[in-house]
Amino acid sequence: IPWMVATLKDLYALMVPIMLWMFYKESSLPARAMWALLFITLGSIATSAYIFLQLIRIPAGGTVESFLLRTRRA
Repeated sequence: IPWMVATLKDLYALMVPIMLWMFYKESSLPARAMWALLFITLGSIATSAYIFLQLIRIPAGGTVESFLLRTRRA
């Protein structure tokens, strides 16, 4: 079914960069594994939830860098 192939390609074209970003942002292996499993099983719902959680964690006066890059833990 051509539309199904196109839909899956579209999903994975979105999921791969976001998953790579998540692997970069998350420092613990359990968190990485949990989010990867959620991305694979829930697709766009999980990726949207992850991005939303990252957005609400931006401190007041935060920049794009604080959203995209790892936070430094003291």
